[in-house]
Amino acid sequence: MRFGTALKWSTATATVKIFTKFPEAVDVIGHEMTHGVTQNASALIYQGEPGALNEHLSDVFGSLIKQRLKGQDAASASWLIGESVIIAPDPLQAGQVCRGVRDLLHPGTAYVNLAFGSDPQPDCYANLNKDPADNFGVHINSGIPNRAFAMYAIAIGGNAWDIAGKVWYQAATASGLPAKATFSQFRATTLATAQAMASTTVPALIAAWNAVGVM
Repeated sequence: MRFGTALKWSTATATVKIFTKFPEAVDVIGHEMTHGVTQNASALIYQGEPGALNEHLSDVFGSLIKQRLKGQDAASASWLIGESVIIAPDPLQAGQVCRGVRDLLHPGTAYVNLAFGSDPQPDCYANLNKDPADNFGVHINSGIPNRAFAMYAIAIGGNAWDIAGKVWYQAATASGLPAKATFSQFRATTLATAQAMASTTVPALIAAWNAVGVM
């Protein structure tokens, strides 16, 4: 599932509404606005790993906007994107999960066994989705760096936008990140940025990237 899909799911017997209005969710608004920043500051191509990084940056800053608005620190944040726009089945059946559109901290768990399927995001590089659909998984594979960012922010503690968010913004916009950047290249860029901005957090960042298998 991705932002911009149809708001209804058709079956053989009925048409079921699955989303409310996306603009009602501040994290979704922040996600879409961040695409404009990425397009102008990073120019990441919208395919494969650089495309997944493009989506990842929008997820991160959409989440940070919501966290700041709600006064949530990294430990108390839900790390869900679009939790207010997805409509849960009523009643929710056994084996079904409906928490949001994406879960940055636990990719692949935002929704399970709904009419349109289950959250397909992997949480580690070993499970990278290589299907040519969705521009080789730009929305699916963003879960890998999403988890790395969330783990880094939680390990640091405090507000995710204070250090982790600034490291990510600097790495994405002022580092000369190539348009075809891979996850490994982005890892290296974030490590160099963290070393310059907040060197004491580098071990936590290394651990986060290692945890998702990006070397």
